[in-house]
Amino acid sequence: MSTLTTGNLIDVEPRAAFGDRVLRPLARLARRIRLHATLEGLCLVVAAAVGLMAVQFAIDRLLRLERGPRAAMLLVVAATLATLLWRLVLRPLRQRLTVDAMAAIVERHDAGLRDELISAVQFASAGRLNPQSDSPALVAALIDRIAARFGSYSWSGLLLNARLTKHLALGAVVVAIAGGAAIAFPTTAAVFVSRNVLLDDTPWPSNTRLTPVGFVNGVLRWPRGDALTLVVNAEGEQPRHGVRVEFEGDDGQSNQRSMAAIGDRQFRVELGSLDRSLKLRFVLGRWGVDERSEEYRVEALDRPSVRKLTVRVTPPEYAKQPAYDWPAGQLSGDVLTGSSVELKADVNKLLSGAALAGSGAKPIAATRIDEKKWAATFKPTRSGSYSFDLTDEDGLKDVRPASALIRLVNDRPPRVRLRLPGAGDIITPGAVLRVETEIEDNLGIASADLVYRAQRAADAIEAEATTQPTTQPDEVVAALKGVEPGQTRFSAARPFALEPLRLVPNDRIAIYCRARDFNPDLGQTTENRDAIPANEGRSATYTLRVVTPEELLTELSRRESEWRQEFEQIIKAQTRVRDELEAARRKLDSDAKEASEASRTYRDFARRQRQLATRVKGVRKNFQDMLAELAVNQLASAQVRRRLQGGIIDPMTTLIDTDLTDAVSRLDRLEKGYDSSGANELGALQDKILQSMQAILANMIRWEGYNEAVGLLQDLLKIQGDVKRETQAEMQRRLDEMFGSPTSRPAP
Repeated sequence: MSTLTTGNLIDVEPRAAFGDRVLRPLARLARRIRLHATLEGLCLVVAAAVGLMAVQFAIDRLLRLERGPRAAMLLVVAATLATLLWRLVLRPLRQRLTVDAMAAIVERHDAGLRDELISAVQFASAGRLNPQSDSPALVAALIDRIAARFGSYSWSGLLLNARLTKHLALGAVVVAIAGGAAIAFPTTAAVFVSRNVLLDDTPWPSNTRLTPVGFVNGVLRWPRGDALTLVVNAEGEQPRHGVRVEFEGDDGQSNQRSMAAIGDRQFRVELGSLDRSLKLRFVLGRWGVDERSEEYRVEALDRPSVRKLTVRVTPPEYAKQPAYDWPAGQLSGDVLTGSSVELKADVNKLLSGAALAGSGAKPIAATRIDEKKWAATFKPTRSGSYSFDLTDEDGLKDVRPASALIRLVNDRPPRVRLRLPGAGDIITPGAVLRVETEIEDNLGIASADLVYRAQRAADAIEAEATTQPTTQPDEVVAALKGVEPGQTRFSAARPFALEPLRLVPNDRIAIYCRARDFNPDLGQTTENRDAIPANEGRSATYTLRVVTPEELLTELSRRESEWRQEFEQIIKAQTRVRDELEAARRKLDSDAKEASEASRTYRDFARRQRQLATRVKGVRKNFQDMLAELAVNQLASAQVRRRLQGGIIDPMTTLIDTDLTDAVSRLDRLEKGYDSSGANELGALQDKILQSMQAILANMIRWEGYNEAVGLLQDLLKIQGDVKRETQAEMQRRLDEMFGSPTSRPAP
């Protein structure tokens, strides 16, 4: 603050009264005016501050502004108050009020002074008297006159006390109103200061409180990947403009959804599958700016899950196989019934517990191996999926468990095959069967037997005469030699002579082979001892009827006659092929045709020739089987072998392997391109084929005549035997009539 200075008069000594009556009062007046201006300015600034705060309060209370608008509004208020403080307080304080300025103020207030006060003050100031132009006497007189005039002058009349009083009253009222409001509403005042001065996000007191369901201390822990549904309850005043939720993910992406009303005071929204943690606020619709709740958080938690599932299988002890692991990534496979299975699960987080369940079995408590690895061992009793039920420390469960599909496979019984090469449906009592057996088992063979059962014709006749049911004869079991327990494959061929069985014509014999493995749990049950044990494999059963050699030869003769007729049909068909080929050759030689037509012609001949070759193979196979059957029944004499093997079978083999094969090859070549010389050679080959077939047919006819002669002789012998038996029966009858039946004679 500047001070009023009087200075020194040059060459003129001022009167002491002028300083006391004029200069000092002017200095005091300047100080009082500055004080009044400062007080008035402060009162206006205070009033403006309270008014601006009231406006700020009203806007924020009504619109519930975010932090950004509130910060902008606070900046505007601060800038306005700073401007007013500068203009109304600081700038007046910086102004320098001199006695000249104060004299000018008094001159404007009292026009009768006619600039005498200003002049006197100026002459009284140092350096204002010019000795050459100013009269010291006149200056002194002027100063004396002004001092005398202001001896009783009322300086207080120049101050605007009423104005000061009004400003002070305004400031006091404004301060009183603001203080009273703060005292009456301390919470509201504190929220206002927090929001609009400290710029915090403290919410305004509301008549409606939104309380989300399921949140604990503002946090909801929710499984990642599950559908998130938010429900909020409205307490207090019923919302009129709806409720929505604003949420922001960890990645900074924000969104909002309207919440559907459920009744009057509950709102719900479905946010879909939760894939990240969220920060959210519930927004209550208001006129102006909506009201936002405090911040809540949804934490996305991973459900417990199996990262890796491994399966180890320990076969049952009888299988004698080591334990094995399924390959990495394999989650389905076959397991032998009775095996022990161990499932190991590597999980993604700490668990409070785990249990193995599946296929209707009771859950099995799993054992913790380490922090994130669990295992369970069990013996499955049925096929199905097995998985771990996981529960973490937050109570979450694995809703999509990884499972292992176990298909229980029973220990298959051994596969047994039995062949009787050369044996037909009928055999002679002296036959020697060739029994060929093949046995396989994946885990090992325990035992193998040849089983046969002879059904006597006499027993069947007696049972029929006495009306008693026919009993099944006992089976005879003969262990197969060479079977080593534990081997997985066995094959053998052995002769089986029927002569020791003393079979007679019309008897029957059933033969099969059986084998068992080492499975101890699948044996024969006590409820059905006649059933085949589950661990026993059986071959097909061959049932053979016993006939006399004569009956067998008769049957073979009948078959031979059929095969001979079939061969005659083959010869006729081969003759047609030969004749048609010759006609086609002459036609092609005389009238050249297109290559495509010739190709079609010989393609058809090649097909027919292949079919005839196949039919010849069938006839040969029948004669080979007949020779084998004769050998089995001990009827293949050297003469029979010479006639069948040397006269029919071997020539047919030569015919098939050479001439017929060559004919097919030549036809294939002619199909690709006609050649006259090749066609001529084919014709000669066809004649050779027919000659060979005729020779074979002649041997068949000779053998058939021989068989007919033998058959006639056998029929005569049979008739003679029948006559002999009838004669003996008639003689016995007559003796019984003459001497009585042995059963009717009286006892001695």
